[in-house]
Amino acid sequence: MADDLSKLLEALRLARRNQGIIQQNLGFSGLVIGTLIIAAVAGALSLPIAVLAHEIGEIVVIGSG
Repeated sequence: MADDLSKLLEALRLARRNQGIIQQNLGFSGLVIGTLIIAAVAGALSLPIAVLAHEIGEIVVIGSG
């Protein structure tokens, strides 16, 4: 901001946008992990497939961030 208070509104806008992206990523990550746990317990996924799906989900979250 460099001592320029007029940039405060822009900083707040960016912070709110960042918070929204964080919430979206947490929700997506929780959904993926929950789905994988249910599928693994039910025996629908083998361990390598579950790990691969988890890693793909992580890559999506990192890319979104």
